[in-house]
Amino acid sequence: MRLSTLLDASKFAFSGGAYARKIEPLPADDPSPTAARLWMEGFTGTTTYTLTVSSLVLDAGGSSLDPSGRTASIAPFISLAFYSNTKGLVRTWHESVAILQDVRRIYLSSIRGMDVLNATSGFFKPSRWGHILDSYGIQAFCLAEASDSYDFADLVPPVLGNQTPTPGSSVVSLGTIAFSFEDNLTSVSLTSMVVYINGRLAFSGASGWQNSWGGQIEVRATGIDMELFPPTPFLSGSTVSVRALAEDFSGNRADQTYSFTVL
Repeated sequence: MRLSTLLDASKFAFSGGAYARKIEPLPADDPSPTAARLWMEGFTGTTTYTLTVSSLVLDAGGSSLDPSGRTASIAPFISLAFYSNTKGLVRTWHESVAILQDVRRIYLSSIRGMDVLNATSGFFKPSRWGHILDSYGIQAFCLAEASDSYDFADLVPPVLGNQTPTPGSSVVSLGTIAFSFEDNLTSVSLTSMVVYINGRLAFSGASGWQNSWGGQIEVRATGIDMELFPPTPFLSGSTVSVRALAEDFSGNRADQTYSFTVL
């Protein structure tokens, strides 16, 4: 497959409301990869999904993939362990290692500190009770021993940065729009992210890519990197407005707007 046509996650459509947020070529960085790994969002349980690959994804010779090979049935892997366990890493909102479990709680350790999850709510209804300590040695929020509630000390919303093109700038040509949301205490919830370009919805963390926009999304321990691919070129002299909304895991919300000009 041609790498340049493969990376747009919106070219891979799933049934049932799921969507791809990232496409990883295999082998990595190969201009003509022989396979791809899809990172899905919005799926639950063991439901089988239908994957349809766009005709705009081309093979190594530049031809569209055969129609009979552009549809497949996908069953997401779910293990018998709590919260999707793979090779000892438990996926909650980042990868953690289970270090202790009692009848009520599961304690998960990671580079960002320790998570506490409700062990009684069942696999399909995970409940994150508290985050004990983050990697900066700051008490982000703590679990009350005799209660199912937790108190948050993180009151700072996610911070928007790394914008390309930069706010207020003028660019000759526009290939992608990129930015990051950072939150060092409790990270950023992908499901909360919403992006509007010139007032039109381009991405929603709840439902994926919208209005022919596509791109790639990288979820990290302290934030999220987003790259958006315009469906059509912007007219010369036009101003492009970007509005990005996000919420961290403490419920702090950010709503930022900036713009740049295409010459």
